[in-house]
Amino acid sequence: MKISRKSSLKPKALRSSHNSSLLPIFPMRINKFLAHKGHSTRRGADELIQKRWVTINGKMAVLGDKVGATDLVEVRNGKKAEDYLYYAFNKARGIATEKISESRDFFPVLSLDINAEGLIIVTNDRRIVDRLTNPLHTHMKEYLIKTLDPLRPNFKEKIEHGGWTVSIRNDKTFTLRVTDTGNTIREMCAKFFAEIESLTRTRILNIELGNMKVNERKEIKGEELAVFLKNLGL
Repeated sequence: MKISRKSSLKPKALRSSHNSSLLPIFPMRINKFLAHKGHSTRRGADELIQKRWVTINGKMAVLGDKVGATDLVEVRNGKKAEDYLYYAFNKARGIATEKISESRDFFPVLSLDINAEGLIIVTNDRRIVDRLTNPLHTHMKEYLIKTLDPLRPNFKEKIEHGGWTVSIRNDKTFTLRVTDTGNTIREMCAKFFAEIESLTRTRILNIELGNMKVNERKEIKGEELAVFLKNLGL
């Protein structure tokens, strides 16, 4: 969905191959509906409603309104698509993700715990929050992990049995590709007796950490941005 001055959103069935309980049940609160559509977070949807930018069947929406399966929801957005900015940022170990922002309008997406480092996305586009964090949407992330002790011989087999992809560089370092974490990476590795010494996120979808220095940022733009947004359905 592209952001424009006015956009229409019609309810569609949301599918999940993992959990049927995630299927939508109508009537649904308007803020939840907008979040499911990837238009904003629930809090962001409430802000749009309070600004009188949301209508349901031509009538101005109010907080707490519910959407039926055949209702037409329209959103007038004061922000043009070209006003959105996206940055790749290399978070340092020991820094809390929520501390990383340049202004009230910009915020980090896909947090890392304080002892982890590497790639996060910083943006002013609240549409991508749900697309990247909601379990309804599965997207690949890649991590470089170093363990305190050598991996057990059956580590690769056991962790891949859980649906993750592992490429072992040596007996203490490996690359892990994740599409749906469920448990945290630290918990999963500990389950297989691999205590983590360092954890670095190196990729989110097509965005790579590359050779960025710690605390360095780079703007995501051009073809790289186009592919990123396409992968998110925007």
